[in-house]
Amino acid sequence: MLTFSFSQAKDYPDQRNYSNFIINLELDPVQKLISVEGILEYLVFDDSLTDFSFNLHKQFNIEYFKIDDSDLFQIDSSVTPVRWQPEAVKIVTRGTKVYRKGDLANIKFSYSGRITDWPSWSANVVDKEWVEMGLYFPWYPEFGEKFTYELSVGIDPAYHVFALGEQSEKSKRIIFKNLNPVTDLIVCASKDLSISELVEDDYSLKMVNTGLQEETIDLMQSDIAQILKNYSQWFGSKEKLGFSLVISKREKGGGYVRESAICLGGLKDSTYLSQQNKYIRYLSHEIAHLWWFGAEHNWEDWLNESFAEYSAMMMIREIAGVEEFNSMIQKKIQESQNTVAVWGMDRNNPDAQKVLYSKGPILLKELEDKIGKEKFIALCRKRVENEINTSEGFLTLLRNNESQEIEDWFREALKR
Repeated sequence: MLTFSFSQAKDYPDQRNYSNFIINLELDPVQKLISVEGILEYLVFDDSLTDFSFNLHKQFNIEYFKIDDSDLFQIDSSVTPVRWQPEAVKIVTRGTKVYRKGDLANIKFSYSGRITDWPSWSANVVDKEWVEMGLYFPWYPEFGEKFTYELSVGIDPAYHVFALGEQSEKSKRIIFKNLNPVTDLIVCASKDLSISELVEDDYSLKMVNTGLQEETIDLMQSDIAQILKNYSQWFGSKEKLGFSLVISKREKGGGYVRESAICLGGLKDSTYLSQQNKYIRYLSHEIAHLWWFGAEHNWEDWLNESFAEYSAMMMIREIAGVEEFNSMIQKKIQESQNTVAVWGMDRNNPDAQKVLYSKGPILLKELEDKIGKEKFIALCRKRVENEINTSEGFLTLLRNNESQEIEDWFREALKR
């Protein structure tokens, strides 16, 4: 593996607030070969820590995984993979001392592999036509906390590369430096990848795509502007929103949202123009996660997903009309039949999808009907203002703004 010099950590003014990656990535999309070498300046948040755990794709061959002066690590493939990382194994590395809160542990790593295994539904792929890598098959040592990064990418110059952060080039390598903390390091690459940017007074949008026509891009930008305007009026404006919209070349895997990026799959000119309302709902759901994102990814995930889905349905009601909205309601009522309760749901339950995206939104519709549209929107706005991301917190907000009776009713609704 090639060795490169790394920038010094002093370039990162917030290094004591977040961990920081410095990574060199060699990427061969045709052969599906990935080589990674880097340093993680790991900021310790625990009072006492000796073992550091990371998730990494199982097909990587590890050359080394070191923490400070210790090269002790083990691969634990017996641990049940995280639901959204089915091809991952756990890497556990042990230091030679006890690390305390506020300490920086320097973790060096080097590994490579030909990545061929991922589920058909995965939103991450490596192929000669399209590369989209992130935590779904973790190509970097994923550890579940926010971090900043400097990423240097080596790739066939015929490919164009996208990642979040300030972009530059040096010695035929593409450099991305991101001082805004993130929970995922997304890298996209394609020979026909293009980037356009729209800057408005209250937001900026970077659109990453692989061949959409100007007519489609203009229409999408207009729809996004309307969505952002309505959400800002309903849930509260966000200071100078800046985000990227990645139109993925993959057909499967759906969409997902990170701190300042929305990634959508399977979108084409013909389908957007002929099914505009469908894609307005699709975009609205993902954009809503800029407001609804802070709950844990267990059963409390309804505070992320059900709120985002019902927000999207509200957007359809606003843009496409009540008839379209009511049609969606009826469909979700049918999908909600005979499903488990929201409260305490196992996130791996086969019903989870229907509960989060159908049953949860129906419960929010019932709540809106019970207290009225204006009060419901005000309640959502207060949830955002107070950063409420637990069910108990939301129920307390409901009691304080409505009544004990309404809180009791909605608590029971979540449990039925």
